[in-house]
Amino acid sequence: AKAWKSVSKAIEKVGTSVLEQTSPGTSSSHSPSSVFLHLEALQQQADQGDCSIVSMPAPRRGASRDEVVAYLRWAQWSSLRGMSRQEALRRHADLVRSPGALRDAP
Repeated sequence: AKAWKSVSKAIEKVGTSVLEQTSPGTSSSHSPSSVFLHLEALQQQADQGDCSIVSMPAPRRGASRDEVVAYLRWAQWSSLRGMSRQEALRRHADLVRSPGALRDAP
């Protein structure tokens, strides 16, 4: 558990940096921010299991960045519903170890 918290903090730092560097017009499903959101969702699934929020309305037109990011985070985590915690941890580790996972994203 202690080791996971260290990994979690490192991922959060990298992810924050990636989100700050991603241009707002980026819409690729493999953009750095989408890779980070997927990593974050895998982390949540490994830590907590299925997301307890069953549905969330899509952000309205003109929504703030925070509202959009909250929705995207929920959508990523919710898409993993039913995945075991062990599988989420394995996929998370595989993605983190993948050479250039963030660098190669468009």
